[in-house]
This record gives sequence, structure tokens and C-alpha cells, in this order.
Amino acid sequence: LKLLHPFMPFITEALWKETAARENHLIVTPWPQAAAFPRNEKAAAEVNWLIGLISAIRSARQEMNVPAGAKIPMAAVAAGPEISLRIDLYRDLIARLARLDPVSIAPAAPKGAVQVVHEGGVYALPLAGVIDVAAEKARLAKEIDKCVKEIDAIDKKMSNPSFVERAPAEIVEENRERRAAFGERREKLAAALAQISES
Repeated sequence: LKLLHPFMPFITEALWKETAARENHLIVTPWPQAAAFPRNEKAAAEVNWLIGLISAIRSARQEMNVPAGAKIPMAAVAAGPEISLRIDLYRDLIARLARLDPVSIAPAAPKGAVQVVHEGGVYALPLAGVIDVAAEKARLAKEIDKCVKEIDAIDKKMSNPSFVERAPAEIVEENRERRAAFGERREKLAAALAQISES
């Protein structure tokens, strides 16, 4: 009743009065504490694993420029008993949320597959026929070059002592953050290029 009260104040207040002899109105009673509710650690670990896997697959799809509506296959490579059980339990959910079809377990990664590593498991996404591999390699190389040029420009600016001394601290910090962001993006793109080159 306490949790429903903000949404249905009149009904919950009436039920509060009718269900037991109480001195206070429902509106002035303390809220239940979260610690009072039981927590299932195993279920929380399962949900975190599922969220992490789907996020990793979506990131790989985005990095490889896979069309948003395209359903691609996924294979859990050489999955142990725990990962196999999780795949069997959540197969439909993984397929729907990560736009996959089919979701399977395989002894080895298929040719032309991008591999996603998550919590000790390796998940292969075969992209042959889904994307133009040569065009994707060229796009990734071009994006890496853009990042390198941006990093070089920021490094040149930051290596100038007069800029660092005269510029406001916020501008200097902003340039450091931009350099870190471009460096991180370059690493992700390089990893994606390495994966697509291996396939």
C-alpha cells in the first residue's frame, strides 16, 4: 500500500484505515527501506551477465557498421557448461535484444566472424555477406586516420608552452579530454580493423 500510495492516494488511504487499527494516516508513515527486501545475488549476476553480453554485441555491431535491422548469427565458441546453460536459458532474449538469428553454440569460430569476449566467453558474429568487408576495412582505416590527425593537432597545440600558460585552465583540460577521447576511439577502431582483417 505504501508503494502504491503516490499513484492511488484515496484508495490506498481507505484500505489502510480498513485493514487494521492504525494510529497514523498512510501518507505520514515511513517508506519501506530497500535493505528490508531480500536480494537474490545469483539472479543479479545472471541479469548483469545478460546486459553485458547484449551491450558487447551491440557495440561490435555498431563498430562494424552492421545495418541496424539486419539479423546476424551468433555462436558461443567452445562454451563451457555454465555459458551453455545461460545461452540455452536466455537464447530468445539474447536473439531479440541483440538482433541475432540464430543463437547457437559452436566448437570453433566460423570463418569471417568478429569475436566478442565477455566474462570468459567468446562469442562469434559471422559477418560474411552482411557487410562489404573491403569497404568496411577502408572506412575503419579512414576513421583511424581522422583520429590520428585530431590527436596530432591537439598534441601540437598542447606542446606549445605559451598556449598552456595563456589559455584558461578549462580550455587546457578540455583539450586533454578530447585527446583522451580520440585516443580511446582510435584504439577501438584499430581493434575492429584487426578483427575484420583476421576474418
